[in-house]
Amino acid sequence: MAALKLPLAATAVFGVLILLRPGWFRGVLRLVPSGRGRRFVGNVIDSATAYADHRGPLLVALALAIVGQLTTTLMYFCNAMAIATEHVRAPEVLFASAVMTLGTFVAPSASGEGVREVVFVWLLGTKAGAAKAFLIGNLGFWIEKLPLSVPGGLILLLRRDPDVHPITQADIERVRREAELEATGS
Repeated sequence: MAALKLPLAATAVFGVLILLRPGWFRGVLRLVPSGRGRRFVGNVIDSATAYADHRGPLLVALALAIVGQLTTTLMYFCNAMAIATEHVRAPEVLFASAVMTLGTFVAPSASGEGVREVVFVWLLGTKAGAAKAFLIGNLGFWIEKLPLSVPGGLILLLRRDPDVHPITQADIERVRREAELEATGS
């Protein structure tokens, strides 16, 4: 894990810089070999550029993301302690939690089900044992989803908000026209 401190720190600095100064990375587009990859990187830079002038809310969102990751880590660490897992330290759970979060975004799964368990067994299985490492991730899923996501989803579905309306084809076409006008500089 010590060997990963520098790459993780560099990734964090890179992420903050791309959010605060996305224009610095426009030159990277020339280095991306495929057209599809170039479009993706361009979209990431364009998306970050949309928020670059709103540094206050951006930094608040970043701080809240860090708090969210740390509380998620604490929840997984508490799971480990609750099932009497020995030899697992909080920094190891922090790392496993970060890798698990990334894995749930990348791997095709339903809410990351299966991904978190594989990551926890892979990273903590030798110290905690495969069964307990599996439980750390699996119990975390249920702790996260049942008390937090289900009530929030129900509130979202059952609320009455007159300002919320479905996105229509006309809305999509209008946004595309505006994007094309902006891209051509008209």
